[in-house]
This record gives sequence, C-alpha cells and structure tokens, in this order.
Amino acid sequence: GPVTRMIGAADVRYKIAGIKVARTFFGEAEAIEHFLRMDLKGAVLLATLPATADAKPRNEEELKQQQEHQKFAAEVLCDMADVNTRLDFERDLTKTDVLNFLAMTLNQVPDAEETV
Repeated sequence: GPVTRMIGAADVRYKIAGIKVARTFFGEAEAIEHFLRMDLKGAVLLATLPATADAKPRNEEELKQQQEHQKFAAEVLCDMADVNTRLDFERDLTKTDVLNFLAMTLNQVPDAEETV
C-alpha cells in the first residue's frame, strides 16, 4: 500500500546515495576488493527494483523515477566496467543478471541507450 511505497522510496534514495559515495572510490584497488566482497554489483541492480515484486508505477512520475533509477544503475555499471586497477569488476559485469538488466534497461529507458 501507500506506506510500503513511501518506505520503499526512502530506502531507494538511501541506497542510491550510498552507491554514489562508493562510486567515488572506483580508482582505489583496496576499495574495489571490498566492493567485490560486498557484491556492489548486486546492490546496484537491487537499488533500481521496486519495493515489492508486484509494485508497478502508478503514474507518470513514478515511471519516470523508476527509469531514472535504471539509467543511474546503467551509468554506475558503465563506470565499473571502466575500472582499471589490479582488481576490477569484469567478472561480475559479464554475468547473466547484469546482461539481463542492461537489456531490460535498453528496452524500457530510451535515454539510456548511449550509456548501455
């Protein structure tokens, strides 16, 4: 219901804020090691999902917000792919869940085409 949506929206904002901070450390090999152990890739993908499995955008504003989250996640994955340290995210980024997410984003978010 409305309370679940409200809590879910706040939760997504916190997750995205954390991912933005993590993104600033992509050039540090030690940080990459921690991100790999923490499954940052999984956190990026989950941050863009609705609060509940059956939650669909109720209006244009929610749809736009969901698309912005998907585009943000695609941008972060792109940045992860550009990491060039002794450790990198390459192995994680070539897994099925990432490829499925990127295909879905291409299909649902026309603005993300250049990023993906």
